[in-house]
Amino acid sequence: MSSEIKGPETDNLSIQGLRLTKQRAAIMQAIHDMNSHFTAEDIYTTLKPDHPRLSLATVYRNLERLTQAGLITKLNFGEGKNRYEITGLEHHHHLVCLLCGKTVRITHCPLNCSQLDDLSKSDFRITGHQFEVYGYCKRCDSK
Repeated sequence: MSSEIKGPETDNLSIQGLRLTKQRAAIMQAIHDMNSHFTAEDIYTTLKPDHPRLSLATVYRNLERLTQAGLITKLNFGEGKNRYEITGLEHHHHLVCLLCGKTVRITHCPLNCSQLDDLSKSDFRITGHQFEVYGYCKRCDSK
């Protein structure tokens, strides 16, 4: 196990009943090293040269388990594939380019606490929310 992934992430694995296998450790390290919203294919492409027995199905299975364990968050930007990010980042939302898929973090949340309180009075237990704004980045808009 790499020393760079020791800590709350690996502690949470054992709490969730997940073993830290070699492949899961490699996937977690790749997630830790990525600095953007990543896909299963990104993880697979990164790891395949050093882990020839790794399958894309294994990556998907592990991403689902890590999502269920609360270590990563699944995002859907309308591209026909899921993206993921590490859970626990500052609360944020996204601008998403419809042409190239570029995403930009928005740190301001358009929902304020009183709006969420009003929504929770509607006999619906709120556990979270996602908010994405779609459009075109400067580069794509000038094409």
